[in-house]
Amino acid sequence: MTLAFRSRSNAALRLSFLSLLSATLLLCASPSFAQDAEIRTAARDLATQGAQAFDAGEYAQASDFFRRAHELVPAPSIALLQARSLAKLGQLLEALDIYEQTARFKLPDDAPEAYLQAVETARSEMEEVRHRLPRLKLMLIGVGSGESVQVSTDDKPTPDALLGVERPINPGSHRIEARVSGQLRATRELSIAEGQNYQVELDVQPAQPAPKPVVIVAKAASPTSTSTPNDWRKIGGYAALGAGALGLGIGSYTGILALHHKSELDSVCTPTCPPSSAADIDSFRSNRTISYISFGVGIAAAATGVVLLTVGKPAQEHVAIRALPTGLLIAGRL
Repeated sequence: MTLAFRSRSNAALRLSFLSLLSATLLLCASPSFAQDAEIRTAARDLATQGAQAFDAGEYAQASDFFRRAHELVPAPSIALLQARSLAKLGQLLEALDIYEQTARFKLPDDAPEAYLQAVETARSEMEEVRHRLPRLKLMLIGVGSGESVQVSTDDKPTPDALLGVERPINPGSHRIEARVSGQLRATRELSIAEGQNYQVELDVQPAQPAPKPVVIVAKAASPTSTSTPNDWRKIGGYAALGAGALGLGIGSYTGILALHHKSELDSVCTPTCPPSSAADIDSFRSNRTISYISFGVGIAAAATGVVLLTVGKPAQEHVAIRALPTGLLIAGRL
């Protein structure tokens, strides 16, 4: 009971709870609260079960028993106990709502003293719960002209009137989503603590499309049966492309070996390398040098092959180079 009655001792808490329970069990103490015997008995039994669950720390079950009892006999003492159970569960918004209803409870002139005390207690505990409530401010950015954004919190629609202003929210985990024309544009997972203020920006701009591959087309003329220079250029071009591919392959392989040696050296060279790492150092340097040279030769050879293959008649032959994320794709019709 420490959350609901932090300013009181344990003995006072127990006494307060028992007095409320006694008032609850004495429902219908005045004619204004008269119910038939069956309803009174059922309400007393539910209130007793709720008190037992509350005392055992089973606050969800206690809240349900008190809710049912209050539906049978709407006594302020039962409502107060239900609000306390909800506050224990961290459902501060729901607890505050019941506290406020209890504080505004209209009692008849012959109402029991315990009911009057329950109303006063609800007013004081209501302020304690109000100070525990966290607050959240949701901001939308990137909203296009004419776009309608639908925001939801834990799959429950958030009214537009609550956007851009602070609002109370229960502590705990929450998921916020923003959709435009049914398309999910932004999501946020939040962990809200009691008594804290939060501001969250949701960027609802559409995702930018990935850039299209760059295509470069070079046209070349086809050789005639009597054009031996074109035959030579074609053979030389393919040979250069093959050499370029081989150079790039060797460069990639030796580069991977160099990275492997460097990884091993990084794990033992702290800060200097031991003598046992001399072989790894030599291998790293050799593979790195070979990789640089192979890449340079491969690129130069490939470029030479492209140049040789792009000389000719444009109506009959062409070579296309496509830049892809995984490398270069060379294709054509000769």
